[in-house]
Amino acid sequence: MTHFLDTSCWDQNQVGRVINRQALNIDDDLFLAIHTPFNYLEFANEQRALPDPSETALLADLQRSARENRHAFVAIQGIPGTGKSNLIRWLYLRYMTERDPSERVLLIQRADNSLRNTLLRVLEIFKAEGRFQHERQLIERANTQLEGRSLLESILSSFHTIAVRVLEKQYLSGEPIASENIIENTPGFLLDQTVRAHLIKVRIEAIARQLVGAEERPDEMPEFEPDDFRLDIAALRSVRLSNYAEVRDFADELYDDEFTRRELANYLNRLMSDAIGSTLALTPSDLKRMFAELRKELRSRGETLVLFIEDITAFSGLDAGLVDVLADEHGGRDDICRLQSVIGITDYYYNVRFPDNMKDRLTLRVILPPPKANTSFLLDLAARHLNAMRVPPPVLTQWAQFTTSPETLPNACATCPARPRCHPAFSAIPLGGDDNQTVGLFPFNEQALLTMYDQLPDDQGQGKTPRAYLRDVLGFVLETHGPAVLDGSFPPAPDKVGSAFQPPPLRKPNQRNLLRALTPRDQKRIESLIGFWGDGTLDEYTADGMSMISGLSPTVFEAFRLPMITGEYSEAPAVVQVISSATKVTPPQEAVTVKRGKYFDEIELWLTTGAKLRSYGDLTKSLVSFVENAIDWDMHHVPPALRDERLAPSRFYIEGQSAKQISGVVYTLERKAETAQLLHALHELGTLSQSLPPELIGSHMATLAIWLQKHQKDLIAFVCRPEENSTSSPVEIVEMLAGLDVWGLWLAGYLPQETDSVESLFLALVKRSKLRWKPSDSRTDLWKRLSQGMERYYLGDVRTATTLPQEFIQALNQRQGDGKVAFLDAEFAFVAIERTAFQLSAHDLARLNPAKGTLWEIITIVHAQFSQYLQGVIDGEFAATNDLYVELNDLAGSDAPVAIFRAINEVVEAVRVTNRSIRFTVDSTLNATRLKETLRDLKHGVTSEDLPALIWISDAAPILALAMRLRNYLREYVAAVNSLQQSLSVMSGTQVSDAEQEVVQMTSDFNELLRRLDSLM
Repeated sequence: MTHFLDTSCWDQNQVGRVINRQALNIDDDLFLAIHTPFNYLEFANEQRALPDPSETALLADLQRSARENRHAFVAIQGIPGTGKSNLIRWLYLRYMTERDPSERVLLIQRADNSLRNTLLRVLEIFKAEGRFQHERQLIERANTQLEGRSLLESILSSFHTIAVRVLEKQYLSGEPIASENIIENTPGFLLDQTVRAHLIKVRIEAIARQLVGAEERPDEMPEFEPDDFRLDIAALRSVRLSNYAEVRDFADELYDDEFTRRELANYLNRLMSDAIGSTLALTPSDLKRMFAELRKELRSRGETLVLFIEDITAFSGLDAGLVDVLADEHGGRDDICRLQSVIGITDYYYNVRFPDNMKDRLTLRVILPPPKANTSFLLDLAARHLNAMRVPPPVLTQWAQFTTSPETLPNACATCPARPRCHPAFSAIPLGGDDNQTVGLFPFNEQALLTMYDQLPDDQGQGKTPRAYLRDVLGFVLETHGPAVLDGSFPPAPDKVGSAFQPPPLRKPNQRNLLRALTPRDQKRIESLIGFWGDGTLDEYTADGMSMISGLSPTVFEAFRLPMITGEYSEAPAVVQVISSATKVTPPQEAVTVKRGKYFDEIELWLTTGAKLRSYGDLTKSLVSFVENAIDWDMHHVPPALRDERLAPSRFYIEGQSAKQISGVVYTLERKAETAQLLHALHELGTLSQSLPPELIGSHMATLAIWLQKHQKDLIAFVCRPEENSTSSPVEIVEMLAGLDVWGLWLAGYLPQETDSVESLFLALVKRSKLRWKPSDSRTDLWKRLSQGMERYYLGDVRTATTLPQEFIQALNQRQGDGKVAFLDAEFAFVAIERTAFQLSAHDLARLNPAKGTLWEIITIVHAQFSQYLQGVIDGEFAATNDLYVELNDLAGSDAPVAIFRAINEVVEAVRVTNRSIRFTVDSTLNATRLKETLRDLKHGVTSEDLPALIWISDAAPILALAMRLRNYLREYVAAVNSLQQSLSVMSGTQVSDAEQEVVQMTSDFNELLRRLDSLM
């Protein structure tokens, strides 16, 4: 009997190659092997709908249009990730196999990855015709513009130029595209150097990267967002130094007004295409004219043109002209050839950017929705990808060379010895409904795949896409846990199975007791198994003489090396098994010569002869980019400020170079084979990924993974240590930040008196991390001085690029998959706070000499200040509080506050009756009750144990302020009564009224009370 784990079911190195986000980045053989038919298309216009909602019907309609010499302008529309690229490429490949020799069929790929590469593809079209010299010059000049170092400034200057034209009513004068405020102020705003530097950083760089293909394209051109125009305080101060009042005022308005920021973003996005065209010196009109000339040339030769454009945004800046080209019909004209086109567009592009007057000129608009409940598509999709990971790449290549028939697709399961046990236990899917082509789902089963898909987040209500399914379910699980399947530690705990989806809850929570008899490790793994692979319960029943737990057979438990547990007996549900059969596998083809990167020889000479790397700068940039993106810094709790400072090319040194490095901490890569392999992998994957053979791509991916696994700990330590000869870890840094933040919260006066646990302290840190500090007028001078010195390190100002609370919170951030959603790792925070709260770090920070402006500098400064002054502040504050309490307590007996305030009111009223004056004003907000409560609160503070007293004093500013008011109020009254007594004593022996005699008597009776008040003076 063959065990599942006796041999590897798939090639781990093929996972990344097969699970590829962009359909046009992979070879035709692999593409055809994993392509899953789209049989759930929708049509926007019922009058133009096809009777069959399948891709084959769509292909047939295109072919019929060609035979009938009809114009075709087809849009494939869907949200990002639904498979538009996949469908368009399949249409192109199938169309090519049956095309007429007179048809020029071209595919413009999204894999070209930029407007620059798209223009080069268009240039090839015109070069192939052997003429069109002017058109070629226009395209080559546009590409030259994209290659220039001044591209960022050029783009921004183009926005300014067009904004000036709008202001002068030379452009778009008939359209209400923005308010007068926006139109009048934008040109000057875009000229300010501080504004330009800010906009380049937050938006223009992203636009430029998309144009030149410096990184993976998003599905839309990056657009301006309202917050792009809310300058930070430092930038705003710089703008306020401008000589132009209108720029200063407009910057202030943008800072304060969300509506103005949004209006400016919409305005500049409206100008985006024109600004890009202006930057290129190639306009949409130029593109339209060029294709018109091409169509005339093809018509003269009796040829036609068919275009498959995977993504309309590949023509960003020129897309309006392209739409005009594609909508131009040949009917009734004999000067241009027939044009058929299929373009991919997103919902956003169609609704916002596609011209309204062109929407009716689409001959067919096909909607590609998310698969939603189309489980057969999702399972077929997974099965084809799993099969491609199992079949050797040369076998797929040979299959594609002779036939692309799905019926003859090589099937790795056909000869697998584990198949008889694997397919019944883990399910097998008939590809395209063909029972003769069944592919097993191991290490998944149907339930696991559909449960994980169901647990994916619904992206803004738009649906869960095939891209997310492949990347976050199939790709993540196999890339992250693939080796664990082989060593018997799969599946992991429920919260570790995926990063983009959450584990489902048990359907019967009371059954959790059945797991408690297991070891903790097995308990978590079996919980994952029944939650994802099973039916979510621990129900046990018998089917075909076999005991089943959660719908899973003993074979499943055996495959994952888990103990077969005892469940809760129930009736057996209906069980459906999949029967599969085998197909033949074709032999592999011979190896071919592999083209290597242009730095290959240079790296080899560096390794073997000691030569220097001439391309040192490019290689270190690639290295830094890899380190920055490959390590989950959030998961390791490394504060962003440390990453920003350390992950720079100048901080990485490759042995043998003479380039001067920044002083301080540097990460050195030694001259050895391991480093050379790393450099080869980084360079060739970054520049030749489309032409490298799959086995070399797999080898490079393995090199990167192995190197990272070996050096990740060192890299994290490199980012965290304050100086070259010191050590530190993310845990220590977060603990330092937690300890300093607690003291900062205490000093700011925001430590609630009800703080009684680590959890409440954590909530206080999160809640108060961005608030201004409380006034400290009632505090001692030493407290005030320390507060003034520390405040900027906690709140930030023009001198500090970051703050301690900000870095503490961001170090706790844990990202949800690839999106923007994050949560705070409270458990990690609790440990850090518990270890450091109300203590100062034991680390010897005084010896450090950190770089200026870094997080380490802030930590050392704040730590030094607290070390020097904190105990004095605490002692002084408690001494002052105790003195205040003693003063008020010496005055008051059990009913003294009531007697005092009654006497105050009676004396003041008696003086008023005699028409005499007293230099004292009654404060109705102060009374006996407030005096009693203040004495009680002060007593609580000065008599509590150390930690409760420390917490009490932080939030005691209002109590201390009230106590001081009461003390000063009574002092003023004593002084007024003394003055009154002196005045009345002068009157003794003279004639006085009865009322004045009453005052004399009252003040005489008050002598004892006055003596008690003396202690307040």
